[in-house]
Amino acid sequence: MPANTAVAKKSKEVLPAHLKSTPMGNESAETIQSIPYLKLLADISPELKERHEKFMLGAKEGYFVNSATKEVYGPSVEVVCCYTRSSFKVWTKFEHGGGFHGNFSSEAEAQQFANTQPEPAKLEIKDTDDHALLINGQPVLFSVHGAKLWNSRSWNKVLGETGLSRWAKPWLLEAELCTSKSSGKDYWRFKVPTEQPKYVSEEIAQAAEALYMSQKARETETTQ
Repeated sequence: MPANTAVAKKSKEVLPAHLKSTPMGNESAETIQSIPYLKLLADISPELKERHEKFMLGAKEGYFVNSATKEVYGPSVEVVCCYTRSSFKVWTKFEHGGGFHGNFSSEAEAQQFANTQPEPAKLEIKDTDDHALLINGQPVLFSVHGAKLWNSRSWNKVLGETGLSRWAKPWLLEAELCTSKSSGKDYWRFKVPTEQPKYVSEEIAQAAEALYMSQKARETETTQ
């Protein structure tokens, strides 16, 4: 059975039998399996360019979309969080063509790696949270960095304080348009997700635990 015996904090709700046992999913996971990305679109997103291969019909700025299925969720979407991993990612800068190089557990390790590459000036290091989620029972990866990190880590803190398995309840992700204080430019980010007043079904709890366990089993395969 999917796990969770702890009594939920700040709640007098009766915990369903399929969520009773030891809380799971709030440990630090060390790897993320390759799964479709959940993206929050901005004005420069290729999904909005009609002639681009990633174009998605019906997509708009501030909409959440699935990178693999090309499903357009809209400005909000209900998700179930299975676990979260924080790491430092090395990328080739956008203006130089982009491209991912690897995850590292510290900024120093990421910088050391970047310094060994042929053109380190073309690389950048991003402090990143990867949230492994379920949407309608299907896995997606929501990768967050930059201005979105504060809300990501606020959500992560709340998830860890529930006293429940990470996937016990769904959460609502909502987009919001913000303005940078330094540049004056508008950008899209997500609000701190809102906990929904219901528990997940046994089927979803099983899918969430399976996703979590599959990632945990792969921890040593991609850790740098």
